[in-house]
Amino acid sequence: MKRSIAKAIGLTFLTLFLVCGIVAIILAGLDFQFANPGWRNNLPWEALSALQIASIAYAIFVALVGFFVFCFPKRALIIFFGVLLALSILFTLAIAIFSIIAGSTGFLNVNFGCNARINGLLNTWNNMDTYLQNVDRTLCSSQCPCSIANQTFYSTNNTVAPFFNNYVRNVDNNGIVNYQGCPSNVQSNVLNLTRAQNPNFDPDQNNFNEGNFINYMARVENEFQCTGWCTNAYVNNGQNVIMYKYLFTNLNRGPALYSGCLNSVLQWLPGYLLAFGAVAMVLAGFQMIVLATLCCLGASRREEVVEHQVYEEPAERHVKVVERVPVVQNVPVVREMPVVRDVPVRS
Repeated sequence: MKRSIAKAIGLTFLTLFLVCGIVAIILAGLDFQFANPGWRNNLPWEALSALQIASIAYAIFVALVGFFVFCFPKRALIIFFGVLLALSILFTLAIAIFSIIAGSTGFLNVNFGCNARINGLLNTWNNMDTYLQNVDRTLCSSQCPCSIANQTFYSTNNTVAPFFNNYVRNVDNNGIVNYQGCPSNVQSNVLNLTRAQNPNFDPDQNNFNEGNFINYMARVENEFQCTGWCTNAYVNNGQNVIMYKYLFTNLNRGPALYSGCLNSVLQWLPGYLLAFGAVAMVLAGFQMIVLATLCCLGASRREEVVEHQVYEEPAERHVKVVERVPVVQNVPVVREMPVVRDVPVRS
């Protein structure tokens, strides 16, 4: 393959490679927003999201290096870029295969669901349930009366109406519409109560970032129209309570459509993982084509070097050397005389 053709093909697929990498890193960022609910000990899929972002960022870096190498192909640069590209292909394929397997085999529900098999994850889910139940118990109570302008959503729903009738509401329509509006001392009491009820919740009182968690749950509620996490039923003053209201967005949105946000997140993740895996596989394919083109570029460069040697070296090896012989002047010329023999004379 000619060098110009290899260069053109390589630059074309590097461009596709770069575009695909940007799409993949955007997808990884979509997942990352639902990765960490606020604990110092991160959730398993946050590690996966970070690994996805790192591998794709590395691939994009490799693509940028590739543009320079294809524009200025030198033997050392070609070898260096080839090693970087081979590693990127391995990383991208590994992430793509894992994402596809995790998104298509029920892996997430089995290992990350409310009955999670992953060690320690059930404690995290229990911690979140304890905190969220205390928030639900506090919002629209005498400690934090809520303001619901449009009560029709609640009163006309036969399932929600019995619980709605127990809400302590403020007649001021500009009042509290989410937990963030509750007084700070009330929020502190909720946090301390949760620590007392569940010793594993925040044993060193430095492992839980309440602000991050509230922001996380607000994003989840807004995106998936859900409330709570795993266990949405609890007992309050001897009465069974089921969580129906949004806690961190706006009560005026009406009752949440789905109970238990973990299920909603896990239903969303497989489609996301399959999409990310497909994009990553395409990215790996582009990388393989670039690697093959890089090999052709290196081969064409070696051919050019050989041709250069064939045409240049003979002129250097076969230089005719002419020795200068000194000319001696005024040397007498000796002429050769014919030899006369004795010839008998006949009479």
